[in-house]
Amino acid sequence: MDVVNLYDRMSLSLPTFDPDVYEKMTGSRRVPDLAAIVRAARIPVKVSCVINEHNAGQVDAFLARCRDIDIRRLVLRQLYGDARRWDVLSDRIPIKTYRNNPVYDFDGMEITYWRFDRTISTSLNLFGDGTISTDYLLTKTRPGDTLTITLPQVQNLREGWDQSVCPPSPLCYNTPRRSNSTRR
Repeated sequence: MDVVNLYDRMSLSLPTFDPDVYEKMTGSRRVPDLAAIVRAARIPVKVSCVINEHNAGQVDAFLARCRDIDIRRLVLRQLYGDARRWDVLSDRIPIKTYRNNPVYDFDGMEITYWRFDRTISTSLNLFGDGTISTDYLLTKTRPGDTLTITLPQVQNLREGWDQSVCPPSPLCYNTPRRSNSTRR
């Protein structure tokens, strides 16, 4: 967590707390310990949750558990091109919109229901493999796509990483701390 705390904020992709569902969605049964991550973080932690057929029925319980862990911001993400509509937050009225996406208050936790097919957004993204790109990979993924990471890249990712809290995976990522100095 020392490396994570060098940044100004963190976004953790976490689709579920259920190990069986987590394995279906990520290929691993080892669910990161969100409560331990939040306790160890000296920076704000936002949770990002991709919704699909595996976890759509668990969203209410997932949101309640994140709230109980004291997550303040959470994003539910509908993948680009996915025409299915999940019945989430249907009992709530949005308090505002962000880039054409509804934002809800869930007992003090801000939740954005992000639908990529509705949104045009420009951003600079830092990925776990060190890639910096204007492409956001969730909008580019197609069935059968793979990401190749070399062994040295994996070793660099693991350096300084508290694997007992969050096992190395592309699901743990963060954004760089802003600095007043210019780096060359």
